[in-house]
Amino acid sequence: MIFCENSGDGQHLMCIECGQSIEKLFKTFSNGASRIATCKHCKRDVDKYVEYDAMALFVDLLLLKATAYRHWLFNSQVNFHWRLAAICCLSDAYARHYNTNLLISGQHDYFKLELRYYYYFIISTILFILTFQLMYHIVIYLPSVTSYKKRHKSIIIRGLLLANFGKLFILCAAIWGRIPTSEYSDLELSTVYLYMVSLLVISSIAEAVMVLLQSSYAMAIVITLGIMAFKNAIGFVLEEVVPLKSFEDFMLSIS
Repeated sequence: MIFCENSGDGQHLMCIECGQSIEKLFKTFSNGASRIATCKHCKRDVDKYVEYDAMALFVDLLLLKATAYRHWLFNSQVNFHWRLAAICCLSDAYARHYNTNLLISGQHDYFKLELRYYYYFIISTILFILTFQLMYHIVIYLPSVTSYKKRHKSIIIRGLLLANFGKLFILCAAIWGRIPTSEYSDLELSTVYLYMVSLLVISSIAEAVMVLLQSSYAMAIVITLGIMAFKNAIGFVLEEVVPLKSFEDFMLSIS
């Protein structure tokens, strides 16, 4: 991960402790030595994570620490946004796909399983794009209820990806989160495991919204519930407008 040493090019550095804007992460002395800069507001190091390895940062992100979120969003340069976005969409499609509970009885059913995954991947991608647009407009049009400063679009993309990083744990369900539902059916994702992952995703969205908008946690929870309600409503509409059965029949007709 690359760190931004100075603010510029739309990148606004931030003290991870107090959330105030800063000019640089490092202070350079006349002899060429450098150390982490001290915040003028809270008198603490502006970003301790520049000296941490990636695993320590990941653990603090998992623990929903605001300091780790501020480092990821404002003080680092992440150049693999769309790869992370693709992984998030694939993970979401994986969860939706395994909730269909299709019995496997032959080669034709395996092909239908593949079609179902494509169907849910398309829906997950559409929902990801619409959710990003919603978060972007929330950040832009909520100055009256938050102390936000206008965010660069890349920071909002990073915030959305960070808010959905919990979905990566859905991939682990292939090993740890599956239980036999009956003697004759395929293994299915554990409902409890999926609920735990969903709770992590909701909590991470609330944390990311709070850091992005510099709002209270109560306000972040209200916004998060609105985002989740919007996403679920749009997902329901998409599945009603283009039912799975119609998608399968269409794909089978052209195959």
